[in-house]
Amino acid sequence: MARLRRQLDVPDARAELRRWIHARLQLSEAIEKELLDRVDRTLNHYERLWQESKDQALRALASGSAARMRRTMEELARRDEEKHRGLAYCERLVQYLTAKMQHDAKTQLLTLEWFMERLEAYLALGVCGRWCAVGMVDITSFKSLNDTFGHTTGDRILERVADLLRRDMRESDLVVHETRRPHVTAPMHARFGGDEFCFCLTELQESTSALRVAERFARAVADYDWSAEHTRLSKGVVNVDIGVICLRRPPARERLRMTSEITRELLDRADAQLYIAKRDPQTHVSCGCVRMQHGALVEC
Repeated sequence: MARLRRQLDVPDARAELRRWIHARLQLSEAIEKELLDRVDRTLNHYERLWQESKDQALRALASGSAARMRRTMEELARRDEEKHRGLAYCERLVQYLTAKMQHDAKTQLLTLEWFMERLEAYLALGVCGRWCAVGMVDITSFKSLNDTFGHTTGDRILERVADLLRRDMRESDLVVHETRRPHVTAPMHARFGGDEFCFCLTELQESTSALRVAERFARAVADYDWSAEHTRLSKGVVNVDIGVICLRRPPARERLRMTSEITRELLDRADAQLYIAKRDPQTHVSCGCVRMQHGALVEC
């Protein structure tokens, strides 16, 4: 009897799942409560089935019915599998909701909110590279393109620029190799809103690398065969303007002074560089450099 009880005693993963959701996802209070309520309802259902099966097994043992016990154990195994499928479903639901909340629906880039959180965490804790760079991207004359070719084509242009941003706005092939440095921070790209995007290059050994990466991305957009998106579009019709601000990595004691205000100021400075780039139609790229001094950003 004691041996059978041990076999039937399946550990309850409810508390572990709750801790995992709270620690790993960092959801808002309302979303976390809704998710936990759904998890509770699912687990309560399967725990009730589990308990019923255990009771049936014990009654079968007491009656001495070997055949009934065998059927009950088979049913118990089946329901145990259903419970595990329920837990797997809950985990997939958590992953889906997390991805949906963190990524822009149209471009699949990070939302601005999550980009800012990741950027602030990197600035405070990151240790690789002497420089990092924050940039703003704007599609040149996008409103005119949207009005001329229609919103459907405008959406395709947004999606394709986002794809090119992911592909070309990276520093790994210039200064580091991810296969050799598995701890390198993953590239960060986000949709700022409308036809504007933002990015962060995190592992630069020199500030000029950021300018080269930005210029490469601008060329990739200009050289793309846009006729694939609309027959009246061609190479050179779609361009982007890019503003970049490079930050010299401060020592550890200065990084402790990094705040959300500093993070926002970096983005504002990149936006100012973007407007400089817009006034120079030849280059489409403008870059500046700053460093931390006594908790504030100063030009260098």
